[in-house]
Amino acid sequence: MSPNRPLTCLTLAVLAALFAPAAFARWLVYRTDAGIQIVSIAQLTVAGKDSVRVLAQAPAGAFDPRKLPMRKLTDASNLLHDAATGAVVALEPGGDAVFLVPEGKQKGAIALAAAWAAGDLAFKKTDKQAGSVPAARFIAVLPPDPAALATLALDFSRAERIAGPGAGEKFQTELLRSFAGSPAAAPAMDIARERLESAMLGNLDEFVRGSKLEALDAGLRNARLSDGAFADNARQRDLRNKIRTHKKTLDERLAILHGLFEGKQWDAFLVAYRELERQEFAFPDLMKARAAAEEAAIAEHRAAGDRRMADREWKYALSEFRKAGSVRPRDAVLQKQISAAWTEYSLENARREQGRVKTLTNSQREAIAQAVQLAENYRQSRDYDAALKRVQEAEEIDPTSIPVLLKKAEVLGSRAEIKAALNALDRVDMLAVDEQREAARKIRTDLLFQLDRVRTDLQTQAESLIGEFSFHKARDISRRALLADPDDGDSLFYAGLTSLATFQRKEGLDYLKRFLSAPSTAASQERRRNVYRLLDSLDGANIAAAKPAAAITGRRNWFSGETLPSDVYYCPVSLTFQRKPSTVTSGKLSIRFEWTAERLKSIKPSWEKGANETGERPFYFAYDPAFPHVTQADQSEIAQVREDAAPVQRSALAGIMRRSGSQGPTAADPDEAVKKTSILLGNNRYLDPVMVEFLLGQQICVTAAGNRFFHPFYWERLYFFRLSYDGAGRVRSATEIAEDPARSADTVYLEFDWDGLRLMGVRGYSAAPGGRSRGAIYERRLQYTGAQLVSETVRHMGKEAKIRYKYNGSDLALAESSDDSSIRNRSLQVSFAN
Repeated sequence: MSPNRPLTCLTLAVLAALFAPAAFARWLVYRTDAGIQIVSIAQLTVAGKDSVRVLAQAPAGAFDPRKLPMRKLTDASNLLHDAATGAVVALEPGGDAVFLVPEGKQKGAIALAAAWAAGDLAFKKTDKQAGSVPAARFIAVLPPDPAALATLALDFSRAERIAGPGAGEKFQTELLRSFAGSPAAAPAMDIARERLESAMLGNLDEFVRGSKLEALDAGLRNARLSDGAFADNARQRDLRNKIRTHKKTLDERLAILHGLFEGKQWDAFLVAYRELERQEFAFPDLMKARAAAEEAAIAEHRAAGDRRMADREWKYALSEFRKAGSVRPRDAVLQKQISAAWTEYSLENARREQGRVKTLTNSQREAIAQAVQLAENYRQSRDYDAALKRVQEAEEIDPTSIPVLLKKAEVLGSRAEIKAALNALDRVDMLAVDEQREAARKIRTDLLFQLDRVRTDLQTQAESLIGEFSFHKARDISRRALLADPDDGDSLFYAGLTSLATFQRKEGLDYLKRFLSAPSTAASQERRRNVYRLLDSLDGANIAAAKPAAAITGRRNWFSGETLPSDVYYCPVSLTFQRKPSTVTSGKLSIRFEWTAERLKSIKPSWEKGANETGERPFYFAYDPAFPHVTQADQSEIAQVREDAAPVQRSALAGIMRRSGSQGPTAADPDEAVKKTSILLGNNRYLDPVMVEFLLGQQICVTAAGNRFFHPFYWERLYFFRLSYDGAGRVRSATEIAEDPARSADTVYLEFDWDGLRLMGVRGYSAAPGGRSRGAIYERRLQYTGAQLVSETVRHMGKEAKIRYKYNGSDLALAESSDDSSIRNRSLQVSFAN
């Protein structure tokens, strides 16, 4: 091709991979009349050159490209067509896009569209076959990885950029279908199927948990994409149906609510609205309507109650005031109106009942009097069970006896069953007049004071204990408060959360469902939304205890204590290597692993005489006394955990937990056992960390590693990481904890890929504020043959290293790691203890 060809003609030269395999290896995606094509290329040039000019953003008009910085095309992993400008953009590691400008011979200003005007795209495939494509049909250049193709097909924003606004979905479907026709791209279809299924699950989960309506819109869009690409897949068909059913149900609920509001059916509107609470933030107009309906319902029932009171219709007045109170249960004025109506209604009933008093024999009256006195004696001696038993004996004789009911209220109050005691006094009110009624009033006043104290103490103590990560103690307090009032919203809420956090899931779910049904929670809209969100997530099995499925056979992981199948080499809970290294050598450095049965006691480095020591230090590990789970990792010698052990200096909850004034932990105290650990994994036996993270919105799981990238055999110094887990209990990401917060920008963020319980890959990024990555710096891919891990490929700082595994039959015997820049450019030889 002539070098004098105008810049309006784009030239892409592709040389055979045999001649330059390391220079450039990419996939070219372009459009033909027969559909989208995907071919492998080995070298890229534009207008005869391997470099281009770079623009940070699309220019408003003409510009002089000679003033722009240059960039090698080989530096770009992802190139995309930009429909809005007709240009080609390069995607940066952080996700930003820069515009590329061909390096031509033109002088002066030129428009971006003109620089990338239609022309021929000439190329050679890696098999040396040549071809040409109009430049206007260029779609993308990607890394030769099926995952990159799957990402291109499923990223709606990229699809809209390539095809133009409104054309993204059609392009995505067409690209997915093209995978089946390309042998090189066929594996991308499997990846895309799994990712699309995961995306629809995520969309569904986000919506039902109360996210914005955009989550449902994204789910519907993914459902349409699934229709086009995976129409016959049963699992995806089920997800599509669920998403569309949610949409249909939502539309029906909205129509009902609008109709009830327009018809001023306030009570029915508020009942129906509860079905929309979890998504109400997506409908601000309905939130305003709910507030208006509450005010209207209260005003309507209060006015009706006032009319009934004026007409001396006490029973119906009480009903109206209670309906108003159910909307606003803590309204002091309404509670006084309810009390006044109750007084009149119950007194009227008591006067009617005076002529219906049960006739008792002398022996029955004597038995009742004796039982009441014995109940009081037992109450005074604090034997409340015996006291209640005597009251129940008296009730069997005469359940309408006012002295018996009064004593029952006192006994139940002493047992802290305050709501039950108040119910007994309500029965007294319905039967008593004059001085007996006054006796009930005095007991009621004391009980109400006691109930108020219980509620106040619960609120302050539960919040404080949860802040200190004393979930077991907070659960005990909440359950005791439920004795006072089984329907109290605060007690049910805290009992539910703390039960979930302490592995009492069935009990916790029951408490939270009762919380939603309790009338005292009607005004707690934000808390109710959070409970709906939690229940939806749990019912959908999207929040699970962070541990893999139990294996029938296998061996325990030395760090997490999890029993794992024989074909698993990295623990999904702790990320530690499953086999037991005995020695690691690297030049004149030797690292010895000291084991006691299945527990690693220490890792100790040593150097040959005269060697230049490089700073590696010993590592020591301590275990939980009841379970083979590492609780402490340190580089100074530590004792195994004892019942009288003091808290470690470095707590996994440092910076999160609010400290209390409590003293000395004991093994019998699960809350203190959690606080004193420096390692807190997802399978912790005292606290469900994944559930706590979900409840509090903070990552609390912490592990330790000997290097920044979880290399299995090199222990340089201790690095601590905060972990997040997926729904299957596998580590999803690890964020390095900076020893000095001022140096947090120097930390790394890692992501992990799994196939079942098998680790498949690790990706490392330079961390940025907020946990987002600034750029990819590390990658490790694992290769398996059958049940055996055979090698790992490491890429770091532009260099590649290999870890190769050798077996003696089915036993892992040796591992060899070539020079690896991520571990101080060391090569390692590893032997294992079987």
